[in-house]
Formats: sequence, structure tokens, C-alpha cells
Amino acid sequence: MELERFFDELADESKPLRHAELTVLSGIAGKDLDLVRTRWPKLPAARRNETANKLLALAEDNAELNFDSVFSLSLKDQDEQVRERGIAGLWESDSRATLMAFIQLLRCDPSPKVRAAAAQALGRFSELCQEKKLPSRDKDKLQEVLLAAATNMDEPVEVRRRALESGAAFEHEQVTRLIKDAYQAADLKFEASALFAMGRNGDPMWIPIVYKELSNVSAEMRYEAATACGLLGELSAVSKLLSLLRDDDMQVQLAAIEALGQIGGPTAKKALQVAAKSGEDNVREAAEEALDHMEFLDDPLSFRTSL
Repeated sequence: MELERFFDELADESKPLRHAELTVLSGIAGKDLDLVRTRWPKLPAARRNETANKLLALAEDNAELNFDSVFSLSLKDQDEQVRERGIAGLWESDSRATLMAFIQLLRCDPSPKVRAAAAQALGRFSELCQEKKLPSRDKDKLQEVLLAAATNMDEPVEVRRRALESGAAFEHEQVTRLIKDAYQAADLKFEASALFAMGRNGDPMWIPIVYKELSNVSAEMRYEAATACGLLGELSAVSKLLSLLRDDDMQVQLAAIEALGQIGGPTAKKALQVAAKSGEDNVREAAEEALDHMEFLDDPLSFRTSL
């Protein structure tokens, strides 16, 4: 059996992993999945971690590949790095099974890194709640778990701030209070998370704060402020984001480009068209993607082909 031979070779750490061979794990189901469940935990931890990393790279490069079964299995791995990779691999999954698995990891995983990763990944499900795509029982449970983690002072800062970012999507007076407290905290990470949370929360009350932070001396704060502008979608943010296209920090520039694509409008489009002619490859690519996004929003049934 091809899969049996694959695992025999995979167990041999002297043999390099080849991307082409790893595609055998795509779309695993039935008896093949039973075999994976049996063989995967027996692989050396370093090999499982290496394999999970390569599967992530493959999935990012080819949307037709589906390693969800392996990533779901990885959530129960003994190695914390493999569990983190499993969360990353299921980032776009919107299944109820994934939601429940992430909630369980946030509640019970012994690793703070894994709990923080789970808290951050639950943000996707918070957005689904905003779009009314989750049943009320799941929405209530998700809100309860995220707010509990965000307010648990026994949790490390990274877990609490990621829980705040994900929980910000909920319209709840406790959420508003938590965002204000995080913004006023004497901790740059918490302040940055508060800005992101303001964008995800979507309440116009945050707009003056977000605009002010676009000129913060901290690149991390400018980055999060630009991201928040895109999430808030206020047309008045466009003129304020234009200056960030010349920011000294490349990540801030890219955040501003993405935000302009989310907000749209003729001024944003013109600025992105100029950026798309940039000599910087990453700036040019980001601007082209933002223009594609704008065109899709204008006409979801049209498909723009990049030559």
C-alpha cells in the first residue's frame, strides 16, 4: 500500500522529506485515515513537526490540497509545536468540530503558546458570529470562553490579549470595557491588541483613537491602527492612510495598502494603482492584491485575471 510505504519512509529520519510525496496525505479519509491515526503518533516528534511545517507550506501554495485530517490529528499531539502547527493548518476551517477543538485547547492545553494560538484562531469563528453564521448556542459558548480567558489574570499576557482580539467581535459592554482597559495598559502588546480589537469590534466610537495612533512613534501601533482602519471601513480614513504608504516600516506600508483595498473608493484606488508600479516586489504584489479585492467588492461576479 502506497500510504504504508510512505509512513515507513517517513519514520526514517535519515531520508529527506519531499513535497511531492507529502501530497499523499491530502484528502485522507476512511481506512487511510485510520492508518494515519495509527502511524502518525509513532513518528519521532521532530519528524512530525517537520512534516506539519511542510504540509502548511504546501497548503498555502496549492489551495486544492487538503490536509485538514492530519492537522486535526495534530491538535492532540504530545508535542506543543505540532499542536500549534495543527491550529495554523486549520486556520480557514469553519467546521463545528474545529470550533470545539479550539475551545478545548484554549481551556485546557498545558502550553501557553498553544492556548494563545487557539485564542487567536477563534477570531475566525467570532467573525462568523457577526455574520450570523453560527448557531446561538455556539455563539454563547464562544463568547463565554473568550471573555473568560481575556479576564483571567492567571493567564500570560499573550493568551489574554489574543482572547481579547478574538472576543472583540461581540457586542457586549464587557468587551468595550476590556478594550478600553487594554488601550490604557502600560504594556505595548496590550495597547496594540486593543487597536486591533477596536477594528474588529466595529464601533464608530473607536475611530478618533485609531486615527490618532496612525502617527504613533511605535511601528507596531501604526501597523495595528492601519489594520483597524481597514476593519472599520470608514472612507475618511483613506486620506490618513496615504502617508503610511511612505512609512519607514515596510509592514506598516503593507498594512496601509491592505486597509485601502478594504475601504475602497476612487482615492484609494488611485493610490493603489501607483503603488502597484512600485519597484518593491512586496509592495507591488500587495497593491495588486488590494486592487483585486476592491474589484471583487465592486462586482463579486467578475473575475480579474492578472497577466
